[in-house]
Amino acid sequence: MVRRTAVAAALLTAFAMAAAGCGDSGDSNAETGDSPTSGAKADKKFTIAFSTYAGVIPFYRATNDGFKDAADKLGWDYRYTDSNFDPAKQVSDITDLLTQGADLIAVSPGDEEALVGGYREAKNSDVSIWSYINDISADQQDLRQTWFHVDWSDVADKRGRFMLEKMGGSGKVIAIRGPSAVLIVRQYQDGFERAMKTAPGAKLAFAQNAQAFTPEEGLRLTQDALTAHPDVKAIWVDNDDMALGVVQAVQEAHLGKNDVVIVSGDGTNAAVKLVEEGWLDYTVIAPGYEWASDVVKAAQKFLVNGEDPPATVDFKLIDVTPDNAAELLATCPTHPKEVYCRT
Repeated sequence: MVRRTAVAAALLTAFAMAAAGCGDSGDSNAETGDSPTSGAKADKKFTIAFSTYAGVIPFYRATNDGFKDAADKLGWDYRYTDSNFDPAKQVSDITDLLTQGADLIAVSPGDEEALVGGYREAKNSDVSIWSYINDISADQQDLRQTWFHVDWSDVADKRGRFMLEKMGGSGKVIAIRGPSAVLIVRQYQDGFERAMKTAPGAKLAFAQNAQAFTPEEGLRLTQDALTAHPDVKAIWVDNDDMALGVVQAVQEAHLGKNDVVIVSGDGTNAAVKLVEEGWLDYTVIAPGYEWASDVVKAAQKFLVNGEDPPATVDFKLIDVTPDNAAELLATCPTHPKEVYCRT
């Protein structure tokens, strides 16, 4: 069986969770924590919310389901907003959530600078705001209470080194990146560049930011790149939605599975299937359903028991290669709402 990891030991220690309590939360009946509570707060029906900038991305759809199911098990109200890549709307969404009486808001900012105003409004309203995966600018991070995150720079470094080894350490590389205003995109670029420095024979021939994380953008940019560099050896893609378009462009250029190394990330069902088929060489799963369930466990301990979360909490990911893709897909009947199982 593939071992599914949840949050890192920091969260487990801080909240005294047993390891079994954080496993298998891809199941729609995952537990939301069973620590004893008492008094009025234990009986209160809290309202928690999640604000994202890109509900179209399967990872965020899995996250939304994870939040909702975990909140439902507690008998809490849950609110969800999606700004569809519009930072101004995401700030407005946070204002609306505060007006609706949210007791805690988790936010995945689409623009680290533009969202500062929404965070400040929440802080001024004495409502705790938690960053989820993305964050606001470094000089304003005192506005949020905690950040549930992954060191995406290190993840990108690892992904880049895998790509370079697979391509033999030399040749042209294409980089298809996400929108530049998103923090994770710049973290990916940092890790990618670190990896590239380890292989002097590999040359970055094309690098461009997409307007959105969509297959259409991946297709458009890769078509442009392959027109200029048909002899490319590897393609780096920031996320799996764009990777679908990248693979389409490669196929339309009559390149075979073994002609170009392609690495991506997020771990969508379609991408894991492409890894199984050999069109993608590597992706990494960000199990949003599981992560959201763990955030709600932390929210329960904070809102009911008054236990503050750590300043940062590290999440774990799942590497996907042709060696384990089929095995992962075989677990989908028991994890139907997780990102790599959503069709």
